[in-house]
Amino acid sequence: MLVLIQAMIGIAMLPIQVAMFGQLPSGALLLNLVAVPLFSVILVPLNLLLMLGLSFDFPSVENLAELLNNLFAVSFRGLDFLAGLQAVSFTTPIALLGLCVLLFSVLLTASAVGRRFAIAYLTVLLLVPLFNSFWPRSLNWQVYVLDVGQGLAVVIEHNNQALIFDSGPRFRSGFSYAESVILPLLVDLRVEYVTAIVTSHGDNDHAGGRSVLEEAFPKALRFYGRDKRLPDERCNEQMKWGELALTFRMANLGEGNNGSCTLRIFDGNYSLLLTGDIEQMAEQQLLAEGLTKVSFLLSPHHGSNSSSSNGFINALQPEIVMHSSGAYNRFGFPHTSVTERYSASEQFVTGKGGAIHLEIGDRSYQVTQQRYLTSSPWYQQIISW
Repeated sequence: MLVLIQAMIGIAMLPIQVAMFGQLPSGALLLNLVAVPLFSVILVPLNLLLMLGLSFDFPSVENLAELLNNLFAVSFRGLDFLAGLQAVSFTTPIALLGLCVLLFSVLLTASAVGRRFAIAYLTVLLLVPLFNSFWPRSLNWQVYVLDVGQGLAVVIEHNNQALIFDSGPRFRSGFSYAESVILPLLVDLRVEYVTAIVTSHGDNDHAGGRSVLEEAFPKALRFYGRDKRLPDERCNEQMKWGELALTFRMANLGEGNNGSCTLRIFDGNYSLLLTGDIEQMAEQQLLAEGLTKVSFLLSPHHGSNSSSSNGFINALQPEIVMHSSGAYNRFGFPHTSVTERYSASEQFVTGKGGAIHLEIGDRSYQVTQQRYLTSSPWYQQIISW
């Protein structure tokens, strides 16, 4: 009965998971089947019993503690294995339709009540993707400054293609934001082709997921800042990408932060500047080479006080400034003096509001942050209200 209940709940939630996230954890059903009874029936009660035994000095309490320790060790090894299984990715609404049909087929074999529920549930979920077709969007390109902690990862989408600027950190455990955030986002956006991968410089918080992305998209163009940890630099170029003009530039000031590859994107009306970790000397050199006003700016070096000079800000006059800084990071980014210097601009911080989403149309743009979107009901998120 427990297996049946868990299977029914899991199947019923599949369409919602796919619609919202574009993927499913491969071991989710097995994980719930094992973890829920394991913790609720065995581990938690035994842990409470252990606390009671310690309080009243029950006999054999040490044996119980050793048993619990072994059970938790085995449990977490198993959970780590299941959590490490590769997620299965889907595209919607085709996948949503397939999952609904699966749900309908399973429930159709149940009772009359189950059949009525299946028909109603299927009808509602099939109508969900249709809502998007009735909400036309004048959208030329969109930018995601992702929340990757104290690091940087930006995805630009244009005509179902993507450009990736930096890949966020990778940790010794093997976890990387490239695998857990960037790749799922590309699936969710239904990106057909990754045009270019830009690695501004070699610091782990910017280049940690580089190998993951370059392996996943071997045909993508690759651009690098000047850094001995990276392949030969390739940054001083201009190219067209659909209706967008791309300008790659870096200062001639050695390696590392000031050798960061920068990218300016211009659509004829609006422009975006991605800066890597350049500091004030590099800012001045880029200005001397002709860098001019931009609409949207990714603050240099996460909002460090070593960047964002008054001359740089006055020359660019950005309407929107985005700071990619981890929540409560030890550096205090974005620095208070930096946010004060940008006081004439509207500012967004990933560490406060989550991923920043910039949608750019012909004559207008819209900025939202993920933390404020998730407060809306799940069904509104699915149909993009």
